[in-house]
Amino acid sequence: MNYTCNKCGKSMDEINFYTYKNGKKTELCKKCLTMHINNFEPNTFLWALEKMDVPYVPEEWNILRDKAYAKDPYKMNGMSVFGKYLSKMRLKQWKDYSWADTEKIAQEKEKKTQEDLEQQKKFEESMKQQLEKGEISEAEYKTMVSTPTQNAELAVKAPKNEIGTDNFYDENNFISEDELIDPAAELTQEDKIYLAMKWGRLYKPNEWVELEKKYEEMTSSFDIQDSDTTGTLILICKTYLKMNQAINQENRSPLNFVNLTRGVKYLLFC
Repeated sequence: MNYTCNKCGKSMDEINFYTYKNGKKTELCKKCLTMHINNFEPNTFLWALEKMDVPYVPEEWNILRDKAYAKDPYKMNGMSVFGKYLSKMRLKQWKDYSWADTEKIAQEKEKKTQEDLEQQKKFEESMKQQLEKGEISEAEYKTMVSTPTQNAELAVKAPKNEIGTDNFYDENNFISEDELIDPAAELTQEDKIYLAMKWGRLYKPNEWVELEKKYEEMTSSFDIQDSDTTGTLILICKTYLKMNQAINQENRSPLNFVNLTRGVKYLLFC
């Protein structure tokens, strides 16, 4: 059966139209409905999810988005994720939810996260008690508790001003960031998407540029031929960036210094 798109005016087979929950076809064809969707910008597709009456679950959307990008970032378009997401929302886990449940799902996830954190806290407190009673070794304790917990304990134990005064650096004696040229100023949206997928979304654009520069320098200096070596190189570049940031960080705390020292030892001896 053929349908006519209200936007482009073309008559096409029904496979070219999305289906509402009531079984009717959308007024626009798939291509027209998704033509302005940016899979990395929720404000460009939330209206469409509301139109299709399905909830927005960021984790589920991001999984499909990242798979599509990894398959071929240059061919990814508005349809690459939207249709697959609608299909996923028809599965048993999600089929009884609608757009109105979006906030409810988010709240349930937040509640579950908090419950997990409480469980982890109780577990770590129990491990701490066992350590203090001599029932477990320090090695077992450090293996089982989280890194943030260990860092917090280390910060409490570290003596204040171990490496100098709190104001180790006076920012007034150095050039301000406003006077520097922004190395990420010329990045296009496509550049940002590529770099975000390669290095991680939590880095700043200028950090992406620094990471990419170091990566290019090292690939030109070494023979990189397999994925394992490439992965190791990416980790080295990230470590290089973090080490520089730790060294340059003003008002360095004793904990920062300890972690920096550990990182140097790791790079030198591992």
